[in-house]
Amino acid sequence: MITEILESSLIESLKAGDEAGFEEVYESYKHRIFKMAYRFSPDPFFADDVLQETMYRIYRGVGKLKGFSTISTWIYRIAYNACLDLLRKNKSSRYVSIEDARMISDEGKDHIESARLHRVLDSLKKKERDILIFFYIDDLSIKELAEILKISESNAKVLLYRARKKAAEAADEMY
Repeated sequence: MITEILESSLIESLKAGDEAGFEEVYESYKHRIFKMAYRFSPDPFFADDVLQETMYRIYRGVGKLKGFSTISTWIYRIAYNACLDLLRKNKSSRYVSIEDARMISDEGKDHIESARLHRVLDSLKKKERDILIFFYIDDLSIKELAEILKISESNAKVLLYRARKKAAEAADEMY
């Protein structure tokens, strides 16, 4: 990831249309964007399309980089919107299991635990699943969740609390 010290110079580089700045963003975020997209649909072509669309939107929208705490939050929001837009175009896509998401992010756990977690997450609503994955797998902060989902930090905390509670209830019912 890009450090805070380099972030402002990178933003200026992007705004100036510097190819090296854009290349730095691509190299720093391509794997994270691909993994996020792959969780939305287990199709590598879909993930590639999301990556390409995200990079295009970054290139076209760098002048709009205002109001986000970090460039990573801004990029993540663009990638999230690209996923949603492409899923709307291709309704046959589905979420990938939490087991696959963990394997992709090199955080694989015991298969039994992963299968249980997969069933619990599948029982949740989309937004609840999103917020848990963003918080626990992508390690996003409450502030970043709020910015990406375009909600207040208080609302992000409430949604995270409710998602945790529903996941715990679902796990208790299943196991």
